Amino acid sequence: MTVAICMKCGGSKVGALSPCAACGFRPRTPDEGARSIWLSDQVQPAQVLAALSGELAAGRDIAWDEAAVSSWRGTLERTGLELPLGCHVLVWIPVVVLLGLIGVMLYLAA
Repeated sequence: MTVAICMKCGGSKVGALSPCAACGFRPRTPDEGARSIWLSDQVQPAQVLAALSGELAAGRDIAWDEAAVSSWRGTLERTGLELPLGCHVLVWIPVVVLLGLIGVMLYLAA
């Protein structure tokens, strides 16, 4: 599972392209996606991510590796910025299970 930090607030999140649970930011452009990938454990060691998270949380600018960001931007421009199907499934499974349980409870209560 990819661990990343939010490029807006520095909060920790699962998946570079997923929304941040702390501030709600989700990368929408190839540039935002590329910067979000650069802020993930797929690119940065944990110690670097921790330091960058602290800088972003404090509202300070960070030094981006523009060459790496540009490379990821090109990849996202070619492939798109959509989350993989697995991420969508993980979001909807609890909702479907919850609705199913509500239906069972209503059936048993009747």
